[in-house]
This record gives sequence, structure tokens and C-alpha cells, in this order.
Amino acid sequence: MQELAADNALYRRSDLLRHKDLLQRGFWEPSFHSRFHAEGVRLILDPTLRVVHRNRYSAREFIAQRFAHGREFGLTRARKQPLMRSLLLVLLAPCIFAVLINRIVSASRRKAELRKQLKGAWIWLAVFTLAWTAGETFGYVMSIRDRLAAPRWKGEPLRK
Repeated sequence: MQELAADNALYRRSDLLRHKDLLQRGFWEPSFHSRFHAEGVRLILDPTLRVVHRNRYSAREFIAQRFAHGREFGLTRARKQPLMRSLLLVLLAPCIFAVLINRIVSASRRKAELRKQLKGAWIWLAVFTLAWTAGETFGYVMSIRDRLAAPRWKGEPLRK
């Protein structure tokens, strides 16, 4: 399933409100999209639509948002994996930064206006990407911690 960015998405209010458990953790599109997909809700990518983002964030707010989004992504991703694969994700986590920077730079090089902006944005791009990387890694670790802390005995409680 192709993932769609929420910044460029429209949702029916009723579809969102059906999932109050997800809303309690904030709005993280991968969780909602996964749920929608399981319900048969159709998600459509329309490249002809143009979206303008007008929100303003301080650097601190955006760093915190990148960390939180990365953490949620990592947690959701690792929970779907067997424990050993989640451990592998933690070991490979240092590669996240390089992969994301490579994707961003590759996409930016295809558009002249983005190529120009990229030169002046390197430091902030690195800071925000590091925040995401730290969050995603923390999400992987949280998933492993939660599984290892879960009780292993599934039968009747042991009696003395």
C-alpha cells in the first residue's frame, strides 16, 4: 500500500471520529491509513491537487513534532514485526538519517525551485532529520521494551 502524507490529504470527519482510540495519541496518518485500509476505506492519490501549507512552527516546535512523528512511526512499524526483526531495526537505526537525507535530496534535485532552496536549508534539514531519526529509533526501543515487559504466562496464575 502506498503511503499518503496527511498534509496533502482530505478525510471525512466521520471516518476519523470512528477511531477515538487513535485520536487519543494524536493524528498520525500511518495508523489511520492502516485502519482505513483494513475497513476497505479507499485512499486515493491525486497528483493534480495542489496543497499550500500555511501553519508556522518555531524550530523547537517542529523538532518536537518530528521526534513525536518519528516515534509513532517506529513504534507502529516495530509492533507489526517479530521481536528479532524489531531488534534488527534498532541495530540499523543509524542508517535512517542517511536514507532520509538521500530521499529528500533526490526528490529536491528534480525541481529547480527546490534545488535552489536546498543550499540554504542544509543545517535545518539535518537537525529535523536527526529529530525524526531519534524518534523512530526510540519507537523501536519502546516496542521491544513493551514486549519484554509483558507477562509471559498466559494460563492460570501460579499458586503458592
